[in-house]
Amino acid sequence: MRRHHPGFPQLRVILLLLSGFLMSSGLVQSALATVAGGTVTVVPVRWCVMAGTKIATDPAFFGEPDTDSVLWRRHERPTDRIWIPGADITFRSAITWAVLTNDNFPVITDSNTSVGMPGDVIDPDLDNAADFKRAKHDCDTAWRSKNWLAGTPVVGITGVSINRFVDNNGNPTSTGGHGRTGLYSYTSSPDPFCIAPQDLAITEAGGFLVVDPSTNHAAYMANSFEGDSRLIGHEIGHVLGLEHGDGVDSNDNNVFDGYPPSRGCDPNEPQVATSFSPSIMNNPSTNLVTRNRPGNRDQFTRARAFASKLSGGLTDPPGFLAPGPSIGDRAFDPYDDVSSRSVDVLSVGLAFSPIREAVMLSQELFGLIDGKETNQYLFFLDLDAVRIPMKPATDSDLKPAGHSDFIPAAIPI
Repeated sequence: MRRHHPGFPQLRVILLLLSGFLMSSGLVQSALATVAGGTVTVVPVRWCVMAGTKIATDPAFFGEPDTDSVLWRRHERPTDRIWIPGADITFRSAITWAVLTNDNFPVITDSNTSVGMPGDVIDPDLDNAADFKRAKHDCDTAWRSKNWLAGTPVVGITGVSINRFVDNNGNPTSTGGHGRTGLYSYTSSPDPFCIAPQDLAITEAGGFLVVDPSTNHAAYMANSFEGDSRLIGHEIGHVLGLEHGDGVDSNDNNVFDGYPPSRGCDPNEPQVATSFSPSIMNNPSTNLVTRNRPGNRDQFTRARAFASKLSGGLTDPPGFLAPGPSIGDRAFDPYDDVSSRSVDVLSVGLAFSPIREAVMLSQELFGLIDGKETNQYLFFLDLDAVRIPMKPATDSDLKPAGHSDFIPAAIPI
């Protein structure tokens, strides 16, 4: 596998929040590259690393010349061992040539040092993932600053290499990684996540955190880094919509995986199918991604459905790289800048699908919304700048949605 640095097609968007948060971005050229092989989906990974961790301070410890190389290897191995053979998905660095001339993978400072050592993150099961969101948001913000200077959008999934996951007293837990599916929208009923993932529209790609390999160096080095490859391959699986399980509809009820504690698509699913090998999403894990199951109830179908909808994703048919079916951008707002987390906006974003002629708006909050609250959020759009192709503008004025070339019914929020 070799590194690709194509540019991304970009959507110009202006989103204005009640807090006065503003995002605006410019056009970026798309690029084509000649790549041999079959058709695969290409997903960018935005890596960050916590300052003070072994990867940031001593990359030679892992046999690499620099921090960038250690991080790049951490998505290259699961790509080659798991996701290309299992689902025709390849992961590449989100660094384009424009970004590369500006900087490398961001080294971010731990913004919460109240527990544990610098670079530690509270186990997501213990704080409703609040510290996870902080670390991911710090990485996203670093990329927003980097890409803003380079004139490129924030696309792909977020990956943060931390020190350790710890409990509320700073003691390390057994958690090695945590991945979360991003934000999605849909127009059908019921929610098609479990039964028809191809009907979803992805508005925010999600991300994962993984511990520094030095915290379990023997496992990292064993079997040519197989343990680290499976750890990251597993967490990327969560980002692509996969739940814990063997990837098989073991009880033949038309849904699969999600047994406790996931409480997902099928909480009653047996944890290990006696007739099928454990998958990358099960314990013990293998490099297997299930496919060709009855009714396409398998990990291959769901993961590809998610990967193919991510903004910044590319398709790789023989001979060239082509833009995927969705383009967009995100902007980020500081956390803990308001009194209640239920109104603390972390990010806003817009994704545009030319194929569906649909625009998806999304917002990410730091906390949960109480059922008694009636909050309101306003989105202001420069409609001329995100006009649907093949529908030329009749004038250059900013017009309300009902009098523009938008299709109002196709803007899920």
